[in-house]
Amino acid sequence: MRKDIQYYFERNVADVFAAYDKAIQVLFSLDPHVEPFHTISFGLSFSFTYNMNGGACTIRFMPYDRGTAINLRYSIVQLYGARYTDHSYDMLDFVEKELGTRAYSIDIPVEAFLDPRNQYVMPAQQRPEYVYPEPQYQQPAPQPYPQEPYPQYQQQPQPEPAPAPAPMPEPQQPQYHFCPQCGNPLDPDSNFCPQCGFKVR
Repeated sequence: MRKDIQYYFERNVADVFAAYDKAIQVLFSLDPHVEPFHTISFGLSFSFTYNMNGGACTIRFMPYDRGTAINLRYSIVQLYGARYTDHSYDMLDFVEKELGTRAYSIDIPVEAFLDPRNQYVMPAQQRPEYVYPEPQYQQPAPQPYPQEPYPQYQQQPQPEPAPAPAPMPEPQQPQYHFCPQCGNPLDPDSNFCPQCGFKVR
């Protein structure tokens, strides 16, 4: 997989070149191959941080406008998921702090960087070596296994019982005001007709 990333700095080529050279040595503990002051190249080893299986990065520098344009070309073995943008951002952050200026994204044909007429070449100079002590990995002290209390059993709330259905009203006896047998007027509390003796209830 190949990927090109480009930036522009309003600083001269030699300063930007030196800042990237230092960034590679300090951040990745690598001694890159340099062609002052237009090309820096270095290998990319296996890395969990950037999800890379290996490959190479070549940085090309070119005078552009009032400053310097750079092209980072990543040639990575990893087909999917390689975080080359994170790799370039880490270098960019270092270089911006080193130069005291911000970078801008640009889009220039790669062929312009490859044209020798656009390359800024100076006689090779003694390159400073940035030696930083490598941090010693210290095995963290084993921590006791956290004893979490056994979770107390919590009774699940029971659903409320459905309300009992309302009792059915008892059927009422028909109320007669007159005897259905003889038509005699009836008292409301009468069970029998006082005239003919018909049972009304």
